[in-house]
Amino acid sequence: AYEKTLSSICGLFDNFKLLADAYTADDSRDRRLKKVAESTLKRSANHIYNKIVKLEDFRKLNRTAAIKILKKYDKIAARRAATSCFEVCMDKINATKMGHGKGLAEVKDHLTLLYAELFCDGELEEANLKLALSKNDVSIEVLQSVALKLGIIATLVVFIIRNQFLDPDISMLFLLGGDPSAFVYAAVGALIIYRWFWGFAVYMWDKAGVDYILVLSLDPNKHMPTYADIYSDAGTLSVLFLINFQIFHLLRYYHTRQSGEGLADVFIYLSEYAYALPVALVAGTLMRVVCSYVQPTSYGVFSTYIASRLARTPFMKVFLRDNFAANILSSLTKVWAAMLYSGCYFGTGAFLHAVNPDSAEGAALFAQCGTSKEVRMTLLALKLLPSCIRFLQCLRQRRDFLILSANPPTTASAVVAVSPAVDYSLEPRLEDALEQSMEEVFAASSADTDDDPALSGVNPSSPAGGRSSPRVMHSNIDFIENDDCTASMGVEMLSVANTISATESTRTATPVVADKAPTTTSSLSLVSLCALCISFYARRSASWVQSTWAVLWVWPHSYNALRYFLTLTVAYFGSMPPQDPLSIEYMSWYIPLYVISTLYSCYWDVIVDYQLFQADAEDLFLRKNLFYHKMKGFYYFVIVANPILRFMWTLSYTPYGSHPFLVVFEIARRGFWAVLRMEVAYIQELKRRRAA
Repeated sequence: AYEKTLSSICGLFDNFKLLADAYTADDSRDRRLKKVAESTLKRSANHIYNKIVKLEDFRKLNRTAAIKILKKYDKIAARRAATSCFEVCMDKINATKMGHGKGLAEVKDHLTLLYAELFCDGELEEANLKLALSKNDVSIEVLQSVALKLGIIATLVVFIIRNQFLDPDISMLFLLGGDPSAFVYAAVGALIIYRWFWGFAVYMWDKAGVDYILVLSLDPNKHMPTYADIYSDAGTLSVLFLINFQIFHLLRYYHTRQSGEGLADVFIYLSEYAYALPVALVAGTLMRVVCSYVQPTSYGVFSTYIASRLARTPFMKVFLRDNFAANILSSLTKVWAAMLYSGCYFGTGAFLHAVNPDSAEGAALFAQCGTSKEVRMTLLALKLLPSCIRFLQCLRQRRDFLILSANPPTTASAVVAVSPAVDYSLEPRLEDALEQSMEEVFAASSADTDDDPALSGVNPSSPAGGRSSPRVMHSNIDFIENDDCTASMGVEMLSVANTISATESTRTATPVVADKAPTTTSSLSLVSLCALCISFYARRSASWVQSTWAVLWVWPHSYNALRYFLTLTVAYFGSMPPQDPLSIEYMSWYIPLYVISTLYSCYWDVIVDYQLFQADAEDLFLRKNLFYHKMKGFYYFVIVANPILRFMWTLSYTPYGSHPFLVVFEIARRGFWAVLRMEVAYIQELKRRRAA
């Protein structure tokens, strides 16, 4: 265990040296970027130093235990006149890496020296002090509080399940989505579940050594909550949410009772004010969101900064953090819809009848939300906006890729415009071929028109005996550009010209009737010229189509844009169904579209985003480089669960998946996606820095 941990620390230190070399070689004058890079290095050094300190404590503790055991044995051996083994055993212990600790001490010294050169002007004492004060361990008290909150949550869930059976009518209304208050609790509950999965993602990244701060370009100088802090916060919110839900359900239950004793009488009296509980839940959620932006953490600033970038998606360069935020927004479309209906629920006054879900007046008030054209259009915009942002990001990335690529695929005119120094060596051969064919056409047709000057093209001022030069006709075909198809066109035209010449020589050698030969030769030459032009334009069109296709479909951005286009199509037609969404005409084309879009997204998740199913992988269906190598079962679980959760999420876009609690499946899938996508991004970032 000691040697494995030491090797992992050495690997982290090697990555730190790569980052340090890139930092020292960077001549950028952008102070903000320089500061971010410096903060990233400091955080990485602190992380490695903490691991070194923990491993050093572990080594010293085991060494001290071995010394005490040996001394105790020597005392007993001295009483029994036995030979002492202290020196022999200590020599064996000191011969091991764990016993002498030289390898760990060398890594610590190198880290301190490098840190001093980078940030302390070579002062080792200052570097040692800063690194020693930077320890940020997960406190045992926080973990204990998380365990306590999990116990409270489990108890409340058991009580809620029990109480759901007390009044099945109210329970089924809530579970089936017929109760308008379900939208309020679904929206808030989904945000809390998202918080839990974010803590899970941070836990996985920290345990595997994935530096998500570096990948997302966050500011490490600000307070970064650990996974335990996130779990503790999510646990507190979950306890408050479940208590609110429990009391709300009990008030509705006792409202149907006319009398009671003790605590039941209190619930009957307070049941008239049951509507205050959804209001308190929403108010508390808004206060929590505001506090998250006020706190000096990187998450609040990060969210505000990203929101401003997403609003300008098509007009600025797209980075991974922008894609990451837009993907999370696209997973919360059901949450935005639940928030919209919650606003309708409070705005129409239907929440005042929350104590009685069967109230006709409350149902009539809430029904206005479903019939309002403004609400339907807003709901459609909320469903389409996140996917539309991702679609525009893909198009922007495709544009930037074509501009920055060393050899971008372009059309023929773009090649001439961008690269004026092109090879025109084939153009004289092309001109000769065309000229030869044109001369033969004019020579063949002149025999029929010599008696008529108007038809023979006589020009007294022309140098060629009063006849127009074929060069005049050649000036009309100077449109030929030097592109990828020029070589093949020139060869083809030369072959056609040779065919014409062979035909002419055959005609000359063969005796024919004088009045028939010119007409036959003229027709043959014109047909050959037409074939030449048709072949030329066919090749030119094929080359243009091929080059245009290469420009339009750039891997992977164009194909990713197609994925979001299919998602937008499913969402749009799912939000605008016919009067009978179960009609055969509608289902016959909408369900195949839904299946194709979902399968394409599943393929993209596993093959492109997770980069699994690699042929050179040591483990079946996985990839060669794994950061979660100790949890390989997690990869297989995601491979199986991803298509199931993806189909459940896409179902929420259709008319058949209107229940707000379907968002739970997509939040779970997005949590697994974040863990693996960040791993792949960190691997790519390390490769890029090594290559640089």
